[in-house]
Amino acid sequence: MCLAVFLTVFCYFSSVAQTKSKKQIQFSADVIEGSNKHDGKDARRLLGNVVFTQDSVIMYCDSAWFYPDNSLDAYSHVHIKQGDSLNLFGDVLNYDGNKKFARLEKNIHLTDKDMTLTTEHMTYDVAEKKASYFEGGTINSKENVLTSETGYYFASGRMLAFKKKVLLTNPRYTVNCDTLNYKTGTRTAYFFGPTWIRSNKNSIYCENGFYNTARDVAEFTKNSVIHSGHQQLRGDSVFYNNKTGFGKALGNVTISDSSQHMEITGDYATNDQATNISYVTGHALLRQISQKDTLFLHADSLKGTAVSDSVALQKLREIRSRNHLYTEIPKDSMPMIRTMFAYHKVKFFQHQIQGRCDSLKYSYRDSTMHLYTDPILWSTDNQLTAERIELTTGNGEMKLLKLFTSAFILSKEDSIRFNQIKGKNMVGYFHENKLRKVYVEGNGQTIYYAKEKNKRTGVNKADCSDLLIFLKDNQVESITLLNKPDGTMYPPAELDPKELRLKDFKDRMSLRPRSKEDVFNW
Repeated sequence: MCLAVFLTVFCYFSSVAQTKSKKQIQFSADVIEGSNKHDGKDARRLLGNVVFTQDSVIMYCDSAWFYPDNSLDAYSHVHIKQGDSLNLFGDVLNYDGNKKFARLEKNIHLTDKDMTLTTEHMTYDVAEKKASYFEGGTINSKENVLTSETGYYFASGRMLAFKKKVLLTNPRYTVNCDTLNYKTGTRTAYFFGPTWIRSNKNSIYCENGFYNTARDVAEFTKNSVIHSGHQQLRGDSVFYNNKTGFGKALGNVTISDSSQHMEITGDYATNDQATNISYVTGHALLRQISQKDTLFLHADSLKGTAVSDSVALQKLREIRSRNHLYTEIPKDSMPMIRTMFAYHKVKFFQHQIQGRCDSLKYSYRDSTMHLYTDPILWSTDNQLTAERIELTTGNGEMKLLKLFTSAFILSKEDSIRFNQIKGKNMVGYFHENKLRKVYVEGNGQTIYYAKEKNKRTGVNKADCSDLLIFLKDNQVESITLLNKPDGTMYPPAELDPKELRLKDFKDRMSLRPRSKEDVFNW
């Protein structure tokens, strides 16, 4: 084939293809005027019940100008219909039939099944089924209303894309962001960039994620955080059901409570607002923040609960009744009892006190810590053990200590000698975070080394049903034998230190956490 013939064939097929892509617009009207001029161009004038068709697109209007180049200008009651669901209305239309591209102005609204888009200026690509606006628009989709400066609608996927000052409002919440995609079929919003979701229950921040507005469920990623009252829930990924108030976080999780000056971190967390239960596991760490001495506590898992304080609630109702306030107390105003539970391999560190046990409960109501299953406390030079231990604090300081069953306190005198106090139960009293007084109830026994001017003068062994012991600078200052006393002072070298061990003696100082990082070492 010679070059001339090839070019002729090529041009022919190109012409055929171009003719197919530029299908001529068909039209009808009550009145069709012949040759006219409009804006300096040849045109036909169409009046009354004007209808244009091209492929699957039908365009209606009251009057129009049609041009030989396969374009048109339409006016009044403009209506573009494409397919079974998309309808586009406006006052003025300019349509290029070759490019299949429409420009509309004034009183524009686009409807597609469950969605209506309104604006004053819009372009619509018929071939791509894509509508665009750049000077502000509003979308109504059932209970959702979305506004933005710029927007795009893709009819094929029933997807809307919004940019600049995006606002989604719903009777239950609002969404503010810079970039948002919205799928009308599922009523799901997809967020990109800084996003705030606010409701009367909480507020949520994220920089990526989605919200299914029909089901009220969401997933947030990238710097996501849920604010609920005094509490915050953070994580690499956060899942949330706004109907049930249930949230779940994965990766770099943080739950904080500003009212309790508390922060919990871990790998996985859940927060159920209906039951007021929070749960954290995976490298779980609790920080009870205090200006005097912050507590660091680790366990395999941590759980926080909040239940109505029935006693405080009754008092509040009595006060309201005396003041003639008979309306029911709002749920979020009810007094609550907050409790934290730690399960398995519990270890905690403060500079003034450290501890270890298998499980622990802390009540915020009375600031009391309950230690269960092989509990140990270390306070300055003292090691304290029992079958169960309670420690009450206040204003960041230790106040009261209770040791139940097989209570034992020991402190090192030197590498081989130990001061010891043993009894059935004990109650210890602190002053300025130092153990100042110990009351021993039942089966009391002591071994302590007496000193004068820091020189060991003897060792005192005493047995008594009940004892009262005073300490100063972590040393025994005096012992009062209260019932059936039996005590003996021995010279310092008369007894072998290895023989001076009360029954159930165990030196467990090696298990003591020495830093906040050490709470992870079991």
